[in-house]
Amino acid sequence: MSAGFITDFLFPTTERSTAAMVISNETKWFVSFEALGGRRRALRETKIFPNEEEARLYAKELVLADRKNVMAGTFLSPDQATRRLISGPELHRWTGATA
Repeated sequence: MSAGFITDFLFPTTERSTAAMVISNETKWFVSFEALGGRRRALRETKIFPNEEEARLYAKELVLADRKNVMAGTFLSPDQATRRLISGPELHRWTGATA
């Protein structure tokens, strides 16, 4: 899979060039969640973080605010063998938030 595929999947057209720059650097974390007031079904928002701790704190805020379909993870990168994806009950344990 190319970085272009990932950016097409995660980011709107206007953010593709920025997303490609972020992905090409070292391992970054993302937090994705269901957008409020979206007209389309399954409209999501995604934010990128430079490290796991910042992503964890943001995900915890979303979980405590009762946002729907929150997930976090890492992008694929040449220096990382696997991609990490955290959702569901594992997300509650990862953030330290109570379900």
